[in-house]
Amino acid sequence: MIEINLLPKELKKKKIKLELPNIKFTPIIIGVVAFIVFVQLVLSVTLMIKKGYTLKRLEAKWTVFEPKSKELLAMNEQLESLTRKVKNIDSLVAKRLSWTKKLNDLSDLMTPGVWLNSLSIDEVGGRKILSLKGSVSSSGMDEAALIGKFMKNLKENKSFFKDFSEIALGTIQKTEVKNKEVMNFSISCYFKSAE
Repeated sequence: MIEINLLPKELKKKKIKLELPNIKFTPIIIGVVAFIVFVQLVLSVTLMIKKGYTLKRLEAKWTVFEPKSKELLAMNEQLESLTRKVKNIDSLVAKRLSWTKKLNDLSDLMTPGVWLNSLSIDEVGGRKILSLKGSVSSSGMDEAALIGKFMKNLKENKSFFKDFSEIALGTIQKTEVKNKEVMNFSISCYFKSAE
């Protein structure tokens, strides 16, 4: 194909020839390159030696700390175990029945003419029961009414009743002691079921 360029000479594209300078490798240039390569090798070898030395030093430190590390891990496991036990104990203490308070309430709720002969915790049909056995003697009032008043006091006292689901009258039996009529009774206080 023929190309015709009608542009004037000033506007025509000029072809640029690239010529690389003729560089002769002289001994100085070879020496400089060899020196740079040598310095690079020395630096690389120095770095590798330093890394190896640092690694050995760290491994030596680790061998010193490794038994202590295992000991710390064992102590940490013991601490976690003790923490769990303390939490369990705290939850049990929070749910624990305060017998001092319970017995004090019971004493405060006693009706004149009524006294307790025994107090025990029994288990009947899988339920725990606080069994109260007592006697009543009165010259002016009906003994059954005194027992009823005592039971009413037990049920209405929130501090005493909070741990029980039900308070029920058991047996009542009349006896005579030294020519005086005495009525023996039993009351069952059913503990709330453990959750």
